Amino acid sequence: MKNIKVVAFDCDGVLFNTEKANKAYYNQVLNQFGLPVMTKEQFVFTQMNTVDQSLAYLFKDKTTLEAAQTFRKNMSYIPFLKFMEIEPYLEEYFFDQQDKAEAFRWEKIGKDILP
Repeated sequence: MKNIKVVAFDCDGVLFNTEKANKAYYNQVLNQFGLPVMTKEQFVFTQMNTVDQSLAYLFKDKTTLEAAQTFRKNMSYIPFLKFMEIEPYLEEYFFDQQDKAEAFRWEKIGKDILP
């Protein structure tokens, strides 16, 4: 146990609220194929399922689904990171001082991530 330096939690909605990022992501895929933005029902589905399941739900015909899968596999998620919001309790849990969290906000690190 003494050699453990990091413990990371990796579950949607635990570290970050990803709703805005996921909504923008799926809406961009839909837009690429001339479809309207997600309905509330579609959004709820995408939040509770994998990307493959979500695209199958959003694209009913096989040909368009395959094209959407190809499109999303070649699409970077980086532009959507700016929509992710750190969960409020994490600032208190992981940092002794709130000001330490400021260094990790998108406004501070985004320019170093995006090309």
